[in-house]
Amino acid sequence: MTDDINYNGKMMKKGKEGEFTVFKYLKTLDNILYIIDLSEDETFRKPDIDGIIIDSKFIPHTIEIKSDKRIDETSNIWWETHRMYNISGYYEGWATRSKSEYLFIYCSKTNNLYIFKFEILRNRINELKKNIKFISKSVQTNSECITFGELIPLKMVEDIIYKKENLNSLKTDNIAQEEKL
Repeated sequence: MTDDINYNGKMMKKGKEGEFTVFKYLKTLDNILYIIDLSEDETFRKPDIDGIIIDSKFIPHTIEIKSDKRIDETSNIWWETHRMYNISGYYEGWATRSKSEYLFIYCSKTNNLYIFKFEILRNRINELKKNIKFISKSVQTNSECITFGELIPLKMVEDIIYKKENLNSLKTDNIAQEEKL
């Protein structure tokens, strides 16, 4: 139940910085007419939708943004399967819960951005899981939550990366000090 979930903490702060960087990047694209930041909207937290972008053909696309500072170092995607909360118990992870059309994974260490069509990525990983047991891990998200997930080798999904960008040109070193979108 999302009402009992704490969306604060160190990891959430890192996530907000990644969201800010991705939204800033999207503002630079000529084929994006409008960006709606929904990351603070309670209604869109449960379906894991951080925003809506309207393209040059006036078609809306939902997006989910994840920050993963180690994706380029480990060559793995963190695939969140579920969370356990002290207060509310089990909660499905964003990997299966998100209703977004696109998944953006931002690496703050390298400024690389990976963009996937979420359904294609989800289908590929589900197919791979039929024959492969991925490494499972857990992370203490904050004092109230432990997050569980699997490490998916990037090389197993690199052929379905919709787009990969390096965002160094955004000069994001001081991104947290800049004005919010």
